[in-house]
Amino acid sequence: MASELPGVRLAAALVAACLVAVSAAACSTGRSSRDPATAAAPPDGPPTVTADGASCRLSTDTVTVGDVVLEVRSTAASAVTVQLVGNPPGRVRAQVLNLAPGAGSRLQISLPAGDYTVRCTVGGATSTAALSVDGEGGPG
Repeated sequence: MASELPGVRLAAALVAACLVAVSAAACSTGRSSRDPATAAAPPDGPPTVTADGASCRLSTDTVTVGDVVLEVRSTAASAVTVQLVGNPPGRVRAQVLNLAPGAGSRLQISLPAGDYTVRCTVGGATSTAALSVDGEGGPG
C-alpha cells in the first residue's frame, strides 16, 4: 500500500496542475461564458444583439454595407425570435426563430445601405432597435 502512494500523489499533482492551467486560460479572456449579456464581443468581433424580454439592445447602431454578421444573444426567460427588418420597409431580411434562454446564434446577410430595424419578440412582447447600414455599393 505504501508503494501506491507516490503514484497517487503524482496523479493528484497532475490534476491540480491541469486545473490551474484551465482556470488561468478561462480568466485571461476577460469574458464570461455564463452570462451572454455581459460578455463583450472582442474589439474586432461582430456587433451583438441582446434580447432580454424587455428590450432589444445593439452593441452598435451602425454597420458597413456588404456582408454583415450579428451575434444574437438571449437573456430572456423564454424563447426569443429576432428579425432584421427593412430595405424595403417591412421586409424580413434575416431571422433567428425560437432562440432558447441563454443561447446564442448568428445572423449573416449581405446588406445594401439603408435603415433597418432589429425586432426582438419574447412571448408576444416585441421591442425594437434601429440599425443603419452605411456606405456605397453592396447588394441590391
